[in-house]
Amino acid sequence: METKANGILKNLIYLVLIIVLFAVGSMLLNNQLTQARTRFDVSPFLITIIPIVFFGGIGVVLGLMIRGQLRSTKQQDTSGFLLITLPALIVSLSYVWASFGWLNDSIYQYIIVNDYLVIVASVILGFSIMSALPKKI
Repeated sequence: METKANGILKNLIYLVLIIVLFAVGSMLLNNQLTQARTRFDVSPFLITIIPIVFFGGIGVVLGLMIRGQLRSTKQQDTSGFLLITLPALIVSLSYVWASFGWLNDSIYQYIIVNDYLVIVASVILGFSIMSALPKKI
C-alpha cells in the first residue's frame, strides 16, 4: 500500500511540474511573440530558448515518468535516436535559422503561423534526449 501511495505522489509531482512548465513557458512565449508583433523588436535566440527550456522540460519530465517502466537495458539504437532527435532540433531552432537567413520565406511564414510546431518539436527533443541517457547515471 505504501509503494502505491509513493507512486501516486510521484505522479502528482510530475503532473504539477508539467503544468508549471507549460504555464510559465506559454506565458513567456506569448509575451515575446506579442512584443515581436507590436514593436518588431524580436530576439530569435530568446524565442528559441523559451520553448527548448520549458517545453523541452516537459519532454524531460515525460522521459522521467517512463524511465521506471522500462524493463530492458538493451543497447541504444543510434540511428533511431538520430532520426527522431535531429529533425526535432532543426525545427526547434527554426527562429535562429530564419534570423541567419537560412530558411526560405515560405517555410518561415508557415512556422510563424503554426508556432505549435516548435513547441511539439521541443517536447520531442527533450523526451528523446532524456530517453537516450542511461538508466543509471
